[in-house]
Parts: sequence; C-alpha cells; structure tokens
Amino acid sequence: MSFPLSKLVVVAAFSVLTTGAFAADTGTLTLAWDPTDAPGYNLYWGTTSGGPYDGMDDAHNQTTVTLTTLTSGTRYYFVATSYNTEGVESAYSEEVNAVAGPAGSPTPTPTPTPTPTPTPTPTATPTPTPTPTPTPTATPTPSASPTPTPPLQYLLNISTRVKVRGGDNVMIGGFIIDGAANKEVVFRALGPSLANLGVKKVLSDPSLEVYNSSGALVQQNDNWTTLPPGTVPLGLEPAYPAEAVIVVNLAPGSYTAVLRSVNGVEGNALCELYDLVPGNSSVRNISTRGQAGLGDDVMIGGFIVAGVAPSKVMIRAIGPSLAAFGLSDVLPDPVLELHDTEGSLIYQNDNWQGEQAQQIADSGLAPNDASESAILITLTPGAYTAVVRDAAAGQGVALVEVYALDP
Repeated sequence: MSFPLSKLVVVAAFSVLTTGAFAADTGTLTLAWDPTDAPGYNLYWGTTSGGPYDGMDDAHNQTTVTLTTLTSGTRYYFVATSYNTEGVESAYSEEVNAVAGPAGSPTPTPTPTPTPTPTPTPTATPTPTPTPTPTPTATPTPSASPTPTPPLQYLLNISTRVKVRGGDNVMIGGFIIDGAANKEVVFRALGPSLANLGVKKVLSDPSLEVYNSSGALVQQNDNWTTLPPGTVPLGLEPAYPAEAVIVVNLAPGSYTAVLRSVNGVEGNALCELYDLVPGNSSVRNISTRGQAGLGDDVMIGGFIVAGVAPSKVMIRAIGPSLAAFGLSDVLPDPVLELHDTEGSLIYQNDNWQGEQAQQIADSGLAPNDASESAILITLTPGAYTAVVRDAAAGQGVALVEVYALDP
C-alpha cells in the first residue's frame, strides 16, 4: 500500500503562543497533510531523525493534528501513514521536523521588543499598504504577483511583531491568496500572552480587522471568546480573552489585516496568519508596515516555507521610497537580516545594489531606493525570521515583505 502523503508539513511550528494555557515546559505544534481517499491517518513522532517514533496519534479522517503536550524547546521528527478499512498501514511519509513551542518562535533570541514610537496613520478605510512602483505593491492584485509556484512551494503562518499605539496608529499587514480555490485561514491578534514569552509593554486589548482589495471590511473581532464555541481550531485559542481571532474562508485575491489598540494604550502586539489547509490555493507575497526603532527595537516578521522541496524567496526591507506615498518619518537606511528557526543569522543585506544586484533586478522586485535592502535566497522548508533595523541607529516607518517566487 503506497502512501501519497509525502506532503506532510508543519503548520504551526512557531506561531502558537498559547503557553499561558499550559505548563511552562509544554510546547505546541500542528501538522497537516493533503487529503486522499484513505479512510484514516496515523501521525508518529519522536526526538530522533529516522526513529524510533515513540509518539502516535490516530487522526481518523482528519488531515491536521495539533499536539499540545510536547516539551517546549525540543526538536521533534514526524512521519504519517494512511490506513485502509482493514487497518493496514502504508509506508511512512517523508519526515519533517520542528521545534515545539516558544523555542520555535519567529522572534530571534537577540531581538527584544519593538520600538515604542508611533506607526503611521492609515486612511479611515484601510487599504493594502503600497510599495513603490514599478515593483508589486505590498498587497497587489493577483495579476501583479509573480508567477504561481509549483504545488507545495508556498508560505505558511506569517507573523509580525511591532509596537501598536492608540487611535489610527495601527499595524497593517497585506497578503495575497493565489490560486483557483477559496482558502480557509485564521488570523490572530496577540498582546497579553506575549508577556509569557518575556516581551515587555504588551498591548493589553488588541482588535483585528480584515479588508479586501477594494477596502471593504470582510470581518472583524475584538475578544475571541465572543465567537461561537468551536470556531477557533484546537491549539489556536489565545491564552487571554482580550486577544482577537478571525476564522474566515477567502477567495483568491489581495487582503489587508489591521491590528488596533481598543483602549488607546500602546504596546507590543503580534499579528498572525495561519494557512489551515494547504491545497490548490496558497498564501503568497505578504508584507507588514510598522515602526522600526533603535537598537534592538526592531521590526520582526516570521514566516514558514512549506512543502518538501526548497523554495526561492524574495525578502525586502523598504523605507525611503514609502515617502512617495505620503508616509512621513520613514526608516532612512533599512538593514535586513534573515534568521533560521534557531535564531542563527543566515544572511544580511544593507543596500540591495550589492553582490545580488543583478539577480534582484532580474526578478522585477528591485526596491526603488538604493538604500533599501533585499535578499533573494532559496530556502529549505522550515520557519524563518526577517528582522528590519536601521544601519545608522535611525528609526521610522518601514515595510517588510516576503515573496514566494518560482524555483
């Protein structure tokens, strides 16, 4: 019996920040795979690559499993099988691995809280934050996005942490759903639970809104506990009632998520996007606009490269060219760092017209300003973090973007 589920992926390796709901040494991971006609599936895991796999969960006919009793900070290795009506199992899927709980967070260890300086004021009806032409905007229309990647090369579970203040000083995130089918996604706006991870001055009461490309409000939430029971998938329930969640089925297109402070008090917040069921459509070309500050008060964006094969990714840090769109106090000289799931620095760029200048220009995604930064890199599946700071201890509004490109 063959096993077609080589598409096993880690869905929530770094964004499940619900440690407040569990013991301090408990970690959480979610695994997912593409559905088949098999009547059931088993998930196996252990702490050694290749086995033995000491843990086992019968998922029945479900295609996701959330494990909430793993040891935080421990790397686990996972395989899955399908079984027929007689209980005969297939061979193992390809193995995937991830670190459970906060140790897999996209916030790298050397970067503490973001800057307390204000973010820019958006329009009354938020629209996707633009990046300078002729490059694609932060949340462009589907026709402006790069050519769709082959199956299993896509982005999962995007998150960004910045300082959010009262009024219209908000966090704005843009993203594209690419493909032919609707996509079920979960948005989370976290504030109080970040304190459990050592983040200082957290946002006490975040609210969340999602808008489509025309600026129309799709859905909003303030306090996830107001949702009907069972709305939020198991393992994604925030630890605090004041945090917000949106579960929505979206058609292909460009969207904007806006995270606000309900009570006007500023604080650090995390905005997350989960791709629940990878399939014909995928989440691509994500961006977040916020404030990048001094020292370690930086903008932090986390993302997962999913699938079983390496994917080509473009990461950009935009600052000066945002002034052309009416934004003031832009980050004068953005530096871009890319970290892996352990927090180790993979690549760094200050001013994109360096060793990768020709490749970046050929991609059609070159920044408009020479002082802006870009990294074009092929990444193996896993969790990564993009960190944006200023080269000369400046501060200001910046945009961090991640594009999934063709291999």
